Amino acid sequence: MEPYRNRIKKISTGDTYDDLEDTEVKQGFMRQLDLITCENVNHAYTELRIGVRRAGADEWLEGEKSPSAATLYWMDDPVILAEGEQLIVRFTGCADGDELNVTIRGVTQAIARPAPAPAPEVRRPVVRPRPRLAWGALG
Repeated sequence: MEPYRNRIKKISTGDTYDDLEDTEVKQGFMRQLDLITCENVNHAYTELRIGVRRAGADEWLEGEKSPSAATLYWMDDPVILAEGEQLIVRFTGCADGDELNVTIRGVTQAIARPAPAPAPEVRRPVVRPRPRLAWGALG
């Protein structure tokens, strides 16, 4: 088990929303996130959402409507990410030039895979020669 820490910063472009994405979990590993903090340093904004991206689809776990400027919002419920998943934090309604910050703390761990099951034993039928019947007169 290895400690995992990441800090993501972005300057908002003023679009509808800004996504800050963590790195994708590598094959053979899982990640447990214990603390996620989010902040828009400059202005209040419309909405903050924290979720998981799986195969291009987002599943939202938490959200906050009308967050204040320069206020640190956090989520300390554990989030488990499997192989190929990544954390995504969406800031909606930010102004152009806003400084957005996300800090992540947790652990990354290799997945213990069970040993493959042995191949089933193939039993071949035993072929025994049939005794020959002697044909003849009974008497």
